[in-house]
Amino acid sequence: MVGEVDILILDTKFHILRKLIDKTLKNIFEIINNFSFDLISSGIMKHLAAYLLLELAGKTPNDKSIKSLLESVGIEADDNKIKKLLNELKDKNSEEDYRN
Repeated sequence: MVGEVDILILDTKFHILRKLIDKTLKNIFEIINNFSFDLISSGIMKHLAAYLLLELAGKTPNDKSIKSLLESVGIEADDNKIKKLLNELKDKNSEEDYRN
């Protein structure tokens, strides 16, 4: 039988997860809004998704980690797109710039 304390803990975890998801979605929209159309239309969105997933996991995205993540799910990583993405984001830290 689930007690009141268990329900309270689950409810708290749910609210924390919900806030994290909301902030992550806000990050994604803010980053996309700041990209040039040329960058978005170049097919770089899978690479951006990998970048954001790595950040969400508390890791520092770099060319090797993005390539490794994409290839781990069967997506062929494009070194030029990764470099272009990292160059676009080099002066930005979505954790600091977009979460607040």
